[in-house]
Amino acid sequence: MNEIQKKKYTPPSRAIGVRVSASEYSRLVQLAEIAGLKIGKYAISCALEKKITAPVPAVNRALYSELARCGSNLNQIARKLNSESKLSGSDLIINLNDLNRSLADVRRQLLGAK
Repeated sequence: MNEIQKKKYTPPSRAIGVRVSASEYSRLVQLAEIAGLKIGKYAISCALEKKITAPVPAVNRALYSELARCGSNLNQIARKLNSESKLSGSDLIINLNDLNRSLADVRRQLLGAK
């Protein structure tokens, strides 16, 4: 067999009943929704001290992509400035203005502005 073996999935075979107050139930529902889990899975994760991570919101994924594009543009500008071929002043200003506009859009989105 391979050195790295995958764990075989074992379906749950035991049930545990737990009583909670109305306010505790509401809080569990809220926390489970934030974590993107059903209440049972959330409770198991908490009880077994598994790390619970909330799913990344779609808006954050989109902003991450936009920031990655800005970083790529900045790297291209730096590469041209450091290379033997000189970047003209007007090209540099155009590229930096484009980058500045993109970063301003990201900042507005992070603040909730359109």
